[in-house]
Amino acid sequence: MLINDNPGQETRIAMMRDGRLDDLLSERPATATSVGNIYRGRVTNVEAAIQAAFVDFGHGKVGFLHVTDLHRKYFPGETKKEKIGKKTPRSERPPIQDCLKKGDIIEVQVIKEGIGTKGPTLSSNLAIPGRYLVMFPWQDGAGVSRNDVDEEVRRKTREIVKALEKPAEDAGLVARTAAFGKSATDLKRDVAYLKRLWKTIESRIEKSGVPCELYTESDLVLRTIRDQLGPDITKIVVDSEPAYERVTAFLSVVAPRSAPPVVLYDRPTPMFHAYRVEPQIAELLQREVPLKSGGALVIDQTEALVAIDVNSGRSRSAKDSDTNAYKTNCEAIEEIARQLRLRDLGGVVVLDLIDMRLQKQRREIRDRLENAMENDRAKKTIGEIDRFGLLSLTRQRMRPGVDKEHFRDCDVCHGRGRIRTGESLGSENLRQAAFLLSREQVGSVELVCHPDVAAALFVSRRQEFVALEDETGKSLHVRVNDRIVRDQVDLYAYDERGADLPIEKFKNEPVPKFEHLLKEAEQRESDSDEEEGEDSDATSSGRRRRRRRRRKSGPADAAAVALSDELQRELEQIDQEELRSEAEAAARAAWIAVLEGKGEDLPKVASLERHQPAKSNVETSDGENEDGAPRGKRRRRRRRRGGSGDGESPKQNAAPVIEAPESPVAVHVLAKEAGLKSTLLLDRIREELGFDVKSYMTRLQPDQVVKVKEMLLPEPPAQQSEDAAPQSDSQANEGGRTDGDSGSDESSADHTGKKKRRRRRRRGRGRSEDSDATSSSSEGASEPERSEDTSEANDRKSQRGSAKSRRQPRGESDRSADRPPAKPSAPAPSAAVEDKPKPKLSRLRRSVRRTSGSRSSERE
Repeated sequence: MLINDNPGQETRIAMMRDGRLDDLLSERPATATSVGNIYRGRVTNVEAAIQAAFVDFGHGKVGFLHVTDLHRKYFPGETKKEKIGKKTPRSERPPIQDCLKKGDIIEVQVIKEGIGTKGPTLSSNLAIPGRYLVMFPWQDGAGVSRNDVDEEVRRKTREIVKALEKPAEDAGLVARTAAFGKSATDLKRDVAYLKRLWKTIESRIEKSGVPCELYTESDLVLRTIRDQLGPDITKIVVDSEPAYERVTAFLSVVAPRSAPPVVLYDRPTPMFHAYRVEPQIAELLQREVPLKSGGALVIDQTEALVAIDVNSGRSRSAKDSDTNAYKTNCEAIEEIARQLRLRDLGGVVVLDLIDMRLQKQRREIRDRLENAMENDRAKKTIGEIDRFGLLSLTRQRMRPGVDKEHFRDCDVCHGRGRIRTGESLGSENLRQAAFLLSREQVGSVELVCHPDVAAALFVSRRQEFVALEDETGKSLHVRVNDRIVRDQVDLYAYDERGADLPIEKFKNEPVPKFEHLLKEAEQRESDSDEEEGEDSDATSSGRRRRRRRRRKSGPADAAAVALSDELQRELEQIDQEELRSEAEAAARAAWIAVLEGKGEDLPKVASLERHQPAKSNVETSDGENEDGAPRGKRRRRRRRRGGSGDGESPKQNAAPVIEAPESPVAVHVLAKEAGLKSTLLLDRIREELGFDVKSYMTRLQPDQVVKVKEMLLPEPPAQQSEDAAPQSDSQANEGGRTDGDSGSDESSADHTGKKKRRRRRRRGRGRSEDSDATSSSSEGASEPERSEDTSEANDRKSQRGSAKSRRQPRGESDRSADRPPAKPSAPAPSAAVEDKPKPKLSRLRRSVRRTSGSRSSERE
């Protein structure tokens, strides 16, 4: 142990092991620690949300007292004493707001120094340490240290402690690690010291006010000898005579028999230089720690955790990468344990080791770290190496670290280690100046900055600077100050008279609403349209415009290429080729299937059906359809509700009203609404409506949009006309029914109590309604005997017949209704499936030619 004492300035203690610095302790009067001191303070605030109280103990910063560190005597209505080694669990503790109130007086002890803006951590469980024993006031029982020692030694030490006289009636004792193997006489001497110390504390509690200091820890020299003196320390060297006298006197009291020899160093060469300690201390202040093999450790300390990265560097001692990584990690683990002690790094520590694939090597590295930290007095918990190669551990912080003791945050970068560039600062403050100049009250703005920021502002932002002044009509001044911090820029706003304006009042303006912005945009568009119209009139009435000079072509523009007409035409050709290839493939497959006898009908081309244009039902004003056929009047179908009375004719479905949009609409938007491809809709607009549309990005006017939507309307279903049949015809039909039918009708009539009205359909020219009814009844009777193919053929015939009836003139339909009913025709014999003839090859050839040839828009 090397003790370098400079009275009134600094005290440093170095622990040397085999010539290497193993631990370093230092203390200055300005940075002296208060850990272990006991105070009498007053509660300033109780926070139920975090279950903690803040105590003013005269230290400058209020201390933090959590409910888990509160002594049992402060519990409401509690008379039991706290037992040593059996702390009351959190679940059995009452809320802290029931234990403490604002203004209460409490005795506390500092157990952890504050970090940054945080205050010290306090505890009301007091502990007064001696050389071999620790006294716990207001607790009951006796115990021994939990360090890993032989159980027989622990048992003997526990018996000695129980037999000792207590320093106070309500105090407990715990034997420290240094007490193992000591005699009862040594422990009695320590009890006498603690007893006298406690009487002094009690007298100060009775006489002193609040807040006050009840107990102060010894200086660094005596505190280190008391806590760390053990069998490992064989020599003590002191370079100060006052410190030498204090050390010898203290050892004669606490360890008169087992104290190591103490020597006074009196040479002109400083002791730490003579023992090569100063170069090793200088390494503690570096971020990077070199390793003997060529690797290095990089240590970074943050507010949340400490990160240590292991780099292999120039380490090439092994032949393969796995062995090299393992050896480098072994060397790094020993150095990491040493650096944690020397720098007193606490909290969460994450080690980024070199990746190792073998699980055995990972376990060995973890065990090596545990053995290396065995002599560390701080409490620690070591985890396992995860799949990312990270090893996490927690370590108790014993004192302020090296960084807090030797460094402070930079005034420029504020501890971040980097500053902003001049371009970034200039751009940001130029935007702030533009915001201030946009206010009506502001007449000018002044910007004060460092010369580097001003240079960057005038070099890269000069055009924006000038444009801002021209746009606002206000002045922007830049004043250079070489004494200002490099990344600091100050803005000042003045009105038209030159008076200062507070900038803070411009920052709380309401957020603009989207509706207001939309109205402003519409107003600007209308104003721009009016200006363009005036400019065009002036140009047409005035002289001829001068031809502009052709500019050189610039680089390729992705947006211009995507919206060009040439690309749209090329894409249309690609789509047409794809449709043509699909049609040819389908026709070829059908032809092969027919030749092989596997297919009967031609398959439909899915792409052609998908892109088939919808039929338009728009009629001309002369009462004719688009194909020139006359438009016949359709009769309304009348129905009887409830079986009696004439029903009212239902209202015809009104055609949907298409409203014109407020603004032009692009073709691709209409195609998306209709569910069509833009190219197909483009072709239909050009051919059916005759609009000059260049591409699917072209915007159509509102009236054109209405016409396109009318073209895309689906064709309404054809309403079949129905004539009111005479009463005689209905009676004749009823008489012509079979017995079974009449019986069923009678039963249904009797059941409902009303006579049913039978509906008849017009089948075609020259066929009466009675014959249709008879044939339909005969078809219904023979329907189970027919095959599926025959029924489909009859359905197609009936559809063609109904279409003919719709196309015939009104006079012919009336005459056909007056004709006498024809005799019912006999049902057609059912055809077997195997007797159905196959389609002729001539029809297939014509179909192939139709699908494989060049297609026009009408065929498509």
